[in-house]
Amino acid sequence: MDFLSSTIFLSLIWIIVQVFHIISRSKAIPKMLPPGPKPFPVIGNLLDLGDKPHKSLANLAKVHGPIMKLKLGQVTTIIISSAAMAKKVLQTHDQLLSNRWVPDAFHACRHHEFSLPLIPVSTQWRNLRRICIEQLFSNKILDTNQAIRNKKVQELLVDTQQSSLTSEAVDIGRAAFKATANMLSNTIYSMDMVESKSDQAKELKELVWNIMKDAGKPNLADYFPVLKKIDPQGLRRSVAVNFGRMLDLFDQIITQRLKLRKVSSSNINNDMLDTLLNISEEKSEEMDKTKIERLLLSSHRKMDFLSCIICLCVSWIIIQAFHIILRSKAIPKKLPPGPKPFPVIGNLLDLGDKPHMSLANLAMVHGPIMRLQLGQVTTIVISSAALAKEVLQTHDQFLSNRWVPDAFHACSHDEFSLPLIPISTRWRNLRRICMEQLFSNRILDVNQDIRHKKVQDLLADSRQSSLTGEAVDIGRAAFKTTINMLSNTIYSMNMVDSNSEQAKELKELVWNVMKDAGKPNLADYFPVLKKIDPQGLRHSVAVNFRRMFDLFDNIISQRLHLRKISGSNINNDVLDTLLNISDKNSEEMDKTKIERLFLKYSINYPLDFFKAESKAIPKKLPPGPKPFPVIGNLLDLGDKPHMSLANLAKVHGPIMRLKLGQVTTIVISSAAMAKEVLQTHDQLLSNRWIPDAFHGCRHDEFSLPLIPVSTRWKKLRRLCMEQLLSNKILDVNQDIRHKKVQDLLADNRQSSLTSEAVDIGRAAFKTTINMLSNTIYSMDMVDSNSDQAKELKGLVWNIMKDAGKPNLADYFPVLKKIDPQGLRHSVAVNFRRMLDLFDNIISQRLHLRKISGSNMNNDMLDTLLNISDKNSEEMDKTKIERLFLVF
Repeated sequence: MDFLSSTIFLSLIWIIVQVFHIISRSKAIPKMLPPGPKPFPVIGNLLDLGDKPHKSLANLAKVHGPIMKLKLGQVTTIIISSAAMAKKVLQTHDQLLSNRWVPDAFHACRHHEFSLPLIPVSTQWRNLRRICIEQLFSNKILDTNQAIRNKKVQELLVDTQQSSLTSEAVDIGRAAFKATANMLSNTIYSMDMVESKSDQAKELKELVWNIMKDAGKPNLADYFPVLKKIDPQGLRRSVAVNFGRMLDLFDQIITQRLKLRKVSSSNINNDMLDTLLNISEEKSEEMDKTKIERLLLSSHRKMDFLSCIICLCVSWIIIQAFHIILRSKAIPKKLPPGPKPFPVIGNLLDLGDKPHMSLANLAMVHGPIMRLQLGQVTTIVISSAALAKEVLQTHDQFLSNRWVPDAFHACSHDEFSLPLIPISTRWRNLRRICMEQLFSNRILDVNQDIRHKKVQDLLADSRQSSLTGEAVDIGRAAFKTTINMLSNTIYSMNMVDSNSEQAKELKELVWNVMKDAGKPNLADYFPVLKKIDPQGLRHSVAVNFRRMFDLFDNIISQRLHLRKISGSNINNDVLDTLLNISDKNSEEMDKTKIERLFLKYSINYPLDFFKAESKAIPKKLPPGPKPFPVIGNLLDLGDKPHMSLANLAKVHGPIMRLKLGQVTTIVISSAAMAKEVLQTHDQLLSNRWIPDAFHGCRHDEFSLPLIPVSTRWKKLRRLCMEQLLSNKILDVNQDIRHKKVQDLLADNRQSSLTSEAVDIGRAAFKTTINMLSNTIYSMDMVDSNSDQAKELKGLVWNIMKDAGKPNLADYFPVLKKIDPQGLRHSVAVNFRRMLDLFDNIISQRLHLRKISGSNMNNDMLDTLLNISDKNSEEMDKTKIERLFLVF
C-alpha cells in the first residue's frame, strides 16, 4: 500500500509539473517560430540528428528551409543554414546573439562567471578582452614568441623525419596535437604539456584530458534544463573536481614563478604568465592571482578546442561539434568529384613533388574539373581550357579577385598592392594611373633606350664569356637583364650586380621575400593557424617589407632633393612620373602610396618571372628532347633549325614537343600526321600564332592572315576571293604579269651580252615584288625612280628584317610588356610610316579619279575605292590602308 501511495503521489506530482510546464511554455515561446520537423514527446527532435548531425541538418534544411526550428529535448533551437540569412539575423539581432550558450558542465566552480568566452558582454568582459588584445595576443607579443613556434614546428619535423628513418608509421593526429598543445602551453607558461618529464605538466595534461572527455559527452541537463539541479550524469561534479585540481596546480605554478621573479628581480620567460603578473603588480584591481588562475583555465579550454580543430581526431563528440559549427555555414550543395582526402591534411600528399604532373594525372581520373582538399581549404582545380573559359565568363565577378597568401598580409600589403586588392575605387584609380601614366605606349617609347642598353649589356656579357671560354649561366643572365631593365624603368638603378649599397640591400630584401613567399605555408592550408603564424613566414616578410619601405623612403627623399636643386625632372622614370602626379594631386598619390607601388613592382615582377615555369602543362604531350632550365630547347635548334628538327624527329618521332624558351611548341614532321592533325583539330588550328612584333599599331587586329576566324575575317576573305583575287581580276591583270616577266628576260639577256653574272634571287625577288605592287597600286617597288616606291621598299625591308630577328618576347611571354629588343616598337614605327605613305598614294589616286572622272588603272586600289564609293561601311580609307599593309 505504501508503494502504491508513493506511485500515485509521484504520478500526481508529474502531472502537475507537466501542466505547469505547458502553461509556462505557452507564455514563454514566441508566437511565430520558423518551421521544422515535428518533435517527439519529451525527447523532441534529438533522434532526427542521427550519428552525423551535419548531414542530417543539411537534409532537414532542404525540406524546411534555410531557417528552421528544432526541439532538442526541451530546448527550442533555431538552425540557420544559409550564409545570407545568417548575416541578416546576426546584423539585426547582434546584441541578443553576442553572448554564448553555456553548457551545464561549465557552471562548475562558477567558471561561466570568469571565463572570457562564456561571460556576457559587460565591463568585466571588456576589460579582459582589452588585456588579451593589447597585452597577451598583440602583434608585438606574438612576434616576441616567434622562436617558440618555430622550435615546436622544427621538433614536429624532426619527429616525422625520425619515424621515416625507422620506417615507423606517423600518427598525424597525435603529432599535430603534440606540436599545437606544446606551442600554446609554452606561450602561456613556458612548459611542454604533452610528452613532458615534468610532473606538473603530466598532471596538467591528465586534467585537461579529463575535462575534454566530460565536456564532449552529451549531457541530459543541457537538453532537459529541469534536470540541471540534480546533474544526473555527474558531469558538472566531475568537471568541478578537475577544475579544482587545475586551479590548485595553477596556484603552485604562479607561486613558483613569483619566487623566481623575486630571486632574479626580472621577468624570467616573458611568457603570458609573466605579462599577467606584470599587470597585477601595476594594477592589482585589474588583475590578481585569482583572475590569473581563471584566465589560465580559460586559455586551456581554448587551447584544447583549437588543438582538437587542428587534429580532428581527439574525440568523436568534439569532431561532431566542430562539424556542426563549420559545416552549417553555406557550403555549395554540389561540388565536383575528387580524390578522397586524408584526415587533417586532406589531399596535400596527392600533389607530390611535381604538382603539375600530379594534377594532370588526377584530372584523367576525376575529370577536367575536380575538388581537392588542401589541408582545410577546399580548392576547385580546372584543367580544361574550354571549361576554364566558361567558368571565368559565367563567374567573372566572383573570380575577379585574387586569393592572398597569408605571408602577403604582412604590413597590410594586401590592402595596397594592385594585384591583391579587390576590385574597388582604389583599385580602379591605381590601374588608371598605371595604364595612362606609368606604362602607356608613350612612356614605354621614352624608356626604349633603357631596354636597348640592358639587352646590349646582356650580349656584351655573353660575348665576354665566349672569349674567355667561360660557361654562361642563362638563367642568371636573363634574370639580371630583366630585373635591371625593370629597376631602371622604375627608379633608374641597377638592382643586380650593382656597386650601389642601396641596390645591393634592395636585391637582398627582394630575394628574402621571394624565398619566404615560395615556401609552402601551413597557415595557407590551415586557416586556423593564421593568428599564430607557425612558420614565422608572415613575420619574416613583414620585417623585410619594413626594411624595403625605409629604403624606398631614402630613394624618394634623395630624388626630391635632386628635383629641388635642379628644378626639373632628373630621370623621367616611373618615380619622377609618380612625384609629378603627387605634386598635382596629393590626395591621389603621396609618398606612402608611392612606396607601396614600388613594393608591388619590386616583388611581383620577379615572382612572375619564376612562376612562368610552373603554369599548368597539358595532360598528355608528345615526347621530345629534355629542355634546359629557362631557355628550354632553344639550343637544340642550332644555326640550321630545319636540319636540327629533321634530326630530332628521327629520335623522338614525327610529332614531338619542344620548349622554346617558356613556350611549349608541337612540331610535326610527317605529311600524313600533319594532315590527320589538321583534319581532327581544324577549328583549334585555324588561327595563327602572332609574333609579338606584329602587335605594333594593332596590326594583329586588322591583318587578314592574323585575325582569328570571325565575322570580320569572313568579310575580308570574301572581298579578297570575289573582288580582289578572283579569276576575273587576275585575268584582267594578265598583261602586268606578262610585262614583268618580259622585263626579267630582258635583264637576263642584257647580263648575258655583258657577260655579267645574274643574281637569280635578286632578279626573281624584283620581278615578284614589282608584279605584286603593280597589281595593287600600279607602281614598281624595286629599282624604281619614284621616291614613294623607294621609301616603300625601304620600309618593307626594315619590317622584314625586324620580323626575321629572333625575339625574346616570343619565347618568354612575360617580357612582352617591356619589349626588351624594341622590335615591336621598331615595327610600329615602320608601320606608321607605311600607313602615312599609303594615305598619300590613296589621296593622289582619288585626286586623279576626280579629274578624269573614271578609273585610271583598274588595279586593286581602284577596285577597293569602287567598293568604298558603293558602301563606305564595308570599305573606307583606313581599311584600305590596313589591307595594303597586309599585301
